[in-house]
Amino acid sequence: MICERCGFVHLAGAAQAPLIPHDRDYEVVLRGQVDRTRCNGPFRAAFIGYKFPTDILLLRVRLRPPFANRYDLPGERRPIREAVRSFSEALVGAACRHLDIDTRELKAGFRFLENQGDRCADVFLYDSLAGGAGYANLTAGSIDEILQLTQASLNECSCSSSCTRCLRNYDNRLYHSALNRFLALDFLNYLRYGRCPVPLDADQEVRAFAPLAEMLALEGWTLSKDSEGRTIARRGSVAHTMRCVPSLTDRASLSEPAHVRLLSVFEVENNLPDVFGSLAP
Repeated sequence: MICERCGFVHLAGAAQAPLIPHDRDYEVVLRGQVDRTRCNGPFRAAFIGYKFPTDILLLRVRLRPPFANRYDLPGERRPIREAVRSFSEALVGAACRHLDIDTRELKAGFRFLENQGDRCADVFLYDSLAGGAGYANLTAGSIDEILQLTQASLNECSCSSSCTRCLRNYDNRLYHSALNRFLALDFLNYLRYGRCPVPLDADQEVRAFAPLAEMLALEGWTLSKDSEGRTIARRGSVAHTMRCVPSLTDRASLSEPAHVRLLSVFEVENNLPDVFGSLAP
């Protein structure tokens, strides 16, 4: 919030009201003397930004179950955010290679919004040059080839999550830990073909649960399977029935009994201590 009279900036947020009166951030000199009178001007909320006219390419993807779309829930936000972020980085990299331009000429971003009752993910590419250099328009004209190149670059890499060959570069260094080529591929397949992630088979589910199974075993839990192939973790009188699902699957759309705990691959890989803690009695 900014004081309309002196320009004092209050950053504490809505939980703490700005001080009235308050000290100025500068001295006011009147007739050679420093005026130490405190300002009692009113505050108003302000968002600081600037206009940047340029060319832009917008890809809007409607997120419909069973594909993950609950980006507003803290417990389910990270996988879809990291998938869209990773895809946007892969897309802008493929566009720059296709157009044979420097990676600084074209930038990418994303956002989530509701449109006509659907939850959507917007991925946008824009020219970094003010006024536009035409690269976003050229990308739009070759979008099919660029999407194919994006998919190839993500498929052909051999890293476990992301590396400089597929997703990482200097400009996105702050988000290296959040880039994942597998999540980007799942999002790309949904964008191009409407394909949702395929449910895990028995072997894939065993591998996905392996880190959690090892931690449970160390604490005296025993693991077994029920007649439907679900994993049962038991210790004493406490038992949990679990199923592991792909990271970008909307768990609310799955038809599992209410007592079955649905854990995503993303949770087990990235938030194992909290998953284990939620199971411990």
